[in-house]
Amino acid sequence: MYRESGEVDIMAISYRKLWIQLIDRNMNKTELREVSGITTNALAALGKDERVTTDVLNKICLALKCDVGDIMEILPDEEYKKMIEMRVLSAPFVCRTKDLLWYRETKQCIELLKEGKTLDEIKELSQNENIFNAASSSRADNIRVVTARRVKSVNEEFLDFFTSQDAMTQKQLCIVLVMLTDRTFYEFMNNIFREKMILGVSELFDSDLIGFVHRLQESDERIAKWSDAAVIKVRDNYKHILKEAEFISESGTTREIVRPIVSDAMKTFLQDEGLTPIYKILAGENV
Repeated sequence: MYRESGEVDIMAISYRKLWIQLIDRNMNKTELREVSGITTNALAALGKDERVTTDVLNKICLALKCDVGDIMEILPDEEYKKMIEMRVLSAPFVCRTKDLLWYRETKQCIELLKEGKTLDEIKELSQNENIFNAASSSRADNIRVVTARRVKSVNEEFLDFFTSQDAMTQKQLCIVLVMLTDRTFYEFMNNIFREKMILGVSELFDSDLIGFVHRLQESDERIAKWSDAAVIKVRDNYKHILKEAEFISESGTTREIVRPIVSDAMKTFLQDEGLTPIYKILAGENV
């Protein structure tokens, strides 16, 4: 695109609206390809926010019965770079059974980054000084790898905002980090946790988590390969994450949902960073 002066105005394409459309329709990427007739190469390009032909966009719009503005947006490059990319919406589902919330460790990692440390230097501190107080070297490595993955998914503004908030909001931000890096957890929070808050249901049952994964298994052959033992571990892991974040009660097969109190500052920050879908999950609001 060009400004009136004739200078090139660099723009960036984002298909995050498309992935939100799929979530709202309980449709995966394979199903989108099948109903629209687009190629696997076109689908891969969409996942990378690359340019595709108008024919590809037309096919998707016809299949979803929507307008092109419902599946893509064009942003000034600087604005696009500033916003946090929700690549999780086009990421594959994962079966992570050991990644906890790790609020204290995440806070420590972010504080070290703000002091000028690099992730490599934090790695050395973890290996040589056990800064995360892990019970074993393998546990320390797991904590370090996961916290690094999470902080790399956000920008400097997120880290600044994190350090300026109280413990309650920081735990909510840790939940945001998990959602940004774990498609399975994001879908659980969107389809189960958010829906329960919208409906005013205050209880989270073990069967809610197990049933959620089983429904995913019906639509994704890769998830169908997860063992029953792995599914139970995912269930227990999610309960640990939500309990540490104070989103559910302490114990029992039936947990009481504790609706998060999302501050105005948190709401504004998430919306400004292009994370409105995540705000709606935390607030229990309709899309």
